[in-house]
Amino acid sequence: LNLSLLFQVELTGSSIFDYVHPGDHLEVADQLGLKAPLGPGHSQRPKAPLLGPSASSSSLSEGPQSGDEVLERSFFVRLKSTLTKRGLHIKTSGYKVIHVTGRLRSRRPSYPHAVLGRVLGLVALAHTLPPSTLSEVRIECHMFVFRVNMDLQIVYCESRITDYMDFCPSELVGKSCYRFIHGEDVEGIQQSHLD
Repeated sequence: LNLSLLFQVELTGSSIFDYVHPGDHLEVADQLGLKAPLGPGHSQRPKAPLLGPSASSSSLSEGPQSGDEVLERSFFVRLKSTLTKRGLHIKTSGYKVIHVTGRLRSRRPSYPHAVLGRVLGLVALAHTLPPSTLSEVRIECHMFVFRVNMDLQIVYCESRITDYMDFCPSELVGKSCYRFIHGEDVEGIQQSHLD
């Protein structure tokens, strides 16, 4: 795995479980068809499973499955990260959420119509997910803040709105944003909803 979170040299020869968040060990083991490690520092490697109908519980699709479907994997996992935050030049350690998609690679059966062989490993591509919340948004002096619910009804409005519009916050709270859209903008807004 090269996730740009850790140096490849650090990962070489190490157990993936040394880098996976402890709460995700069972998920990773299940996706790989392995038994989860017993605890920190546990270096015994689990035996590679035989791929067959019993290994399909971690497969992505429901119902009858061919051998190819059993091999497909897509899951989310938290991996150790020691990235430098942009502009701060301070190293922070923690975990990043990674989306892993790929296939288990198995040994070819030695004779036709045989069950798939032992798992050799996972060939996958991993992407980091963006943080779930914005921690900082720059508000310029000519902007104001307002919050809406899922129906786009205004639930909060900053008092600075009076500097830019002929409304005070109490006149906007509880009203739909659609009441303030110019008629010529409706088509563009409608297209944004469809996209």
